[in-house]
Amino acid sequence: MAEGSSVQSHGVKMLSLVEKLEDLKAALENDTYIDVILQSLPPSCNPFIVNCNMNGLENYSLVINMLVQYESNLIMTAQHKRKLDDHENAQIWHARLGHICKDRIRKFVDSKSLEIEDLDHLPTCESCLKGKMTKKPFVGQSAIANGLLHLVHTDVYGSLNTLAEEDSRTS
Repeated sequence: MAEGSSVQSHGVKMLSLVEKLEDLKAALENDTYIDVILQSLPPSCNPFIVNCNMNGLENYSLVINMLVQYESNLIMTAQHKRKLDDHENAQIWHARLGHICKDRIRKFVDSKSLEIEDLDHLPTCESCLKGKMTKKPFVGQSAIANGLLHLVHTDVYGSLNTLAEEDSRTS
């Protein structure tokens, strides 16, 4: 089996080979079928091969079914990733760092923490604009204390009675 090809098609191929051997009256033992199936797998299936050998599976059709399940659980990674534009890279870092301003991003670029070439043409962030549009200005005036004890914050409700151990009340 070639690396990256479908395990399901490989399993179907192996099952058809087993059936052909049985039709030719040259059937082998289940252990031999399992060994042939496991040896035909690519190196990326080594964890599956170790698992089958440790569990001592005796039915080749069960091995093929488990192999198909194993393939569905695999996560394939891309070999080639597309390169981000500087604008996209700057926008991503702007969002990752909590929507910081251009001056702070420029400090990261100057300190060689980020590699962004063209920071001046960075488009405005829609999330930042929406956040600025929904802010309401604070118009309230707070009282300023002019003298000693002029402005006192008190607990209007008073102390609460709480239960302590052994049902005794404290105040």
